[in-house]
Amino acid sequence: MDDTNNNNKKIDQNILVKIKSYIKTMKVGQYLYTDLLEEKFCLSKSTVLKIMFLLEKQHILKKTYKIYCTDCNSFGDDCYESIKEIENYEFCEFCNTQFIDVLKHIIIFFKVV
Repeated sequence: MDDTNNNNKKIDQNILVKIKSYIKTMKVGQYLYTDLLEEKFCLSKSTVLKIMFLLEKQHILKKTYKIYCTDCNSFGDDCYESIKEIENYEFCEFCNTQFIDVLKHIIIFFKVV
């Protein structure tokens, strides 16, 4: 049995159908945040992440990355398709804080495809 089927069995199918229906109301390219699904469907962060990664495998969502500065609590303006695009990012674009290890400042976002 492949990984998708194993993850699918752990996820309530009724919730999965509701989330897919909700996503269909969104525009292509629109970002979907874990917090939104947690609140809207009363789910834990780990369950939401399992669902989002499953939906990525089904080509419904696409994972993207943003830089988050913990000093000024700001997200960078740009989204990146790959972590390799971020590796040389050295400073916060808002407060100029230097990132010693930028990988510790990456937040995963998902967008509708």
